[in-house]
Amino acid sequence: MLHRELKTGEHIKSLSVVCAYMKCPVAQYSLKNKINIIPWKPQKDQLQGADVGFVVSFGHLIPQSIISSFPLGMVNVHASLLPRWRGAAPIIHTVLNAETETGVTLMKIRPHRFDCGEIIGSSKLKIAPQEDAGTLTRRLASLGSAELQSCLKSLTERLGQAKPQTETGASYAPKVDASMSCCKWAEMTASQLHRRHLALHHVFPLHADWQGQTVKFLECSPMEKTSSLSPGFVDFSKKHRHLEVTCNKQSVLTVNQLKLSGKKVMSAMDFVNGFLKKVPVDLWKFGNGECG
Repeated sequence: MLHRELKTGEHIKSLSVVCAYMKCPVAQYSLKNKINIIPWKPQKDQLQGADVGFVVSFGHLIPQSIISSFPLGMVNVHASLLPRWRGAAPIIHTVLNAETETGVTLMKIRPHRFDCGEIIGSSKLKIAPQEDAGTLTRRLASLGSAELQSCLKSLTERLGQAKPQTETGASYAPKVDASMSCCKWAEMTASQLHRRHLALHHVFPLHADWQGQTVKFLECSPMEKTSSLSPGFVDFSKKHRHLEVTCNKQSVLTVNQLKLSGKKVMSAMDFVNGFLKKVPVDLWKFGNGECG
């Protein structure tokens, strides 16, 4: 969006990008489109002539020396309705908690703390019941772009009307890792595992253990039925052509697509023919894997 505004020349006369590493998509886009790239951390003279700085999913605390280099300060575009979900992974935690509404917030950058600056604008977005974090990320990116474009048209006025954040309702969205996608069959229901799938599969697919190998579940959903098997045991539905894995409270998670380490993505039927049928039925069980 900022590049489009630069081309029109209406609100932006010059544009540079600060990147923490050159392999990120923003750096690659900037190289392709001949936008000036400044490595992190920039020197003060590299920022001369710039009026304002914008930050999106940067992941580094920005010191006061850099913030004060901009006459109008710096603005962060954050993917939540602050003070809800401050931190590194707001979209993932929004989906993990099955929330029905989110949005983007534009706020002033303050040194030493993440996502606590005064708010200069926000916009809400409804979340579909089974929407995953990847889809929500794309929709929030579009919403954030529109909100930032609107902000540019009255930036000085918006900055002057900024409102402090309240601590009421504040929550935190820390970084996630692969341990959060480990299938603890005896501890989690099928619905809980599916919720983790929706939140994490674009970065950390649900995973478990099969005969000493890591298996990732790429397509899954909870069933409205219960099982008589113990947690982790798997059956195959010939009618629906999917795997049915027993979870906590005898709930059932269906699996349509999966991948074993070093193997290609396979359907449930491929897994049955290539792996399940080669072991006795009493060994048809997924372990927890490396759950940390």
